[in-house]
Amino acid sequence: MCHSSRDSSKSLFSTVSMIMSNFEFLSSLLSAFLIAVS
Repeated sequence: MCHSSRDSSKSLFSTVSMIMSNFEFLSSLLSAFLIAVS
């Protein structure tokens, strides 16, 4: 397990990118909801 730190950082990066993409989707969904409500 000499590449464990690299794998952990890669998994962390993939998790962060997934969270960012989900946040972008949720923010667009929220803005569309606010536009529909107003």
